Amino acid sequence: MNHWIFQGNPEKSDILSFLQKGDYWIKKNGYWASKQNKELMEIGDVSYFWKSGKRGGPAGIYGITHLVSKYENIPNEKFGDYYVKVQIDKYLGDKYISRNKCKENPILNKSYFMKFNQWTNYLLTNEETVEIKKLL
Repeated sequence: MNHWIFQGNPEKSDILSFLQKGDYWIKKNGYWASKQNKELMEIGDVSYFWKSGKRGGPAGIYGITHLVSKYENIPNEKFGDYYVKVQIDKYLGDKYISRNKCKENPILNKSYFMKFNQWTNYLLTNEETVEIKKLL
């Protein structure tokens, strides 16, 4: 099983509403863009949802989901042609993991999701996954 960071820019999509509305929203449209490493995404993989930017609060990990589909081709959509369907497991709300906490962590501070903030999907190493779980 792989672990991922799925990033959402609040200026392009309302990631917090996506995470808060849970099952209701997912039944309507639970797809998230899968741009990087989509071939490695498997049903059951865990994804931590990272909200970038300043709009709607500080950047950080705000939710935990798992994949319920492999990537699918959905042409002409807003964020590309490939998407995976996710099930929301937990919205962290005010217990989110802030960007500052990740910067202070010697493992997470070196992670791709901290350095290259233009991607949508980041495959986590086992070491990074352990550190995120410690912060939850």
